[in-house]
Amino acid sequence: MQTRALRYIGLAIVAYIGVGLTIHLNRPVYGRCDFYDRPETLDGGKKNMNGVPYRFKMCGTGGNDQDATNDNIELRVFSEEGELLARRYFSVNWHHGDSFHRPLNYEGNLVRYIDLTDESNHNKYLTIPPSKWDWLRARMPLF
Repeated sequence: MQTRALRYIGLAIVAYIGVGLTIHLNRPVYGRCDFYDRPETLDGGKKNMNGVPYRFKMCGTGGNDQDATNDNIELRVFSEEGELLARRYFSVNWHHGDSFHRPLNYEGNLVRYIDLTDESNHNKYLTIPPSKWDWLRARMPLF
């Protein structure tokens, strides 16, 4: 009986690792971070929120200029010491007007951003300081 349980646990671990690697290796290549961090685009960089400095780094896939597809963005939040605190993925569209790619809005303990990947709610936010769940999700390959 114990052997069967160990096999199921081992199979579950192998399946999790396999799915995680598949997702991780099929993610788009994010680049041009200096473009996305500019104040006139998405306004990343060093920000002081509630007296604590954070660094917001954004990189993107560039989208496709010919068919005006969404630009996939990876937002990473770092502490002053350089520790990764949170990671978010969202999409903007540079070809459909300013309302589809507004800069991040830093207010109080929230960072608000527009996400065009979800059909239901385009207005998303990240709490600052990021939660322990955000810290954990930033390190897991499936999220």
